[in-house]
Amino acid sequence: MRIADIKGGQFQIVNSFAIRAKEEFYLIGNLVKGAVQVEWFANVQISPTLILNLRIKQLEMAEVYGDESPYVILIATANFKQVDQLISVDLNSKSIAITVEGED
Repeated sequence: MRIADIKGGQFQIVNSFAIRAKEEFYLIGNLVKGAVQVEWFANVQISPTLILNLRIKQLEMAEVYGDESPYVILIATANFKQVDQLISVDLNSKSIAITVEGED
């Protein structure tokens, strides 16, 4: 498969949190399909009519005691309004789309 053939992926959220002072939102989970890269977008559905497109600025791996596999941490840029919207909903166990294209 060529990199040009990759259109994104599917990410299963385990947990999430924000650091407002850094304008960052962290999605912890597993990539279940496809791929993810820095500068791509995490498309988080907040309500049936609102999806936030968050630009991924960094990827990390985290190991947790008692879990066999490490988790992927997507670190995305999020302004104060977006953080308010994101922390107002339970994202645990949600599946989100990762896309190459989106709007900041």
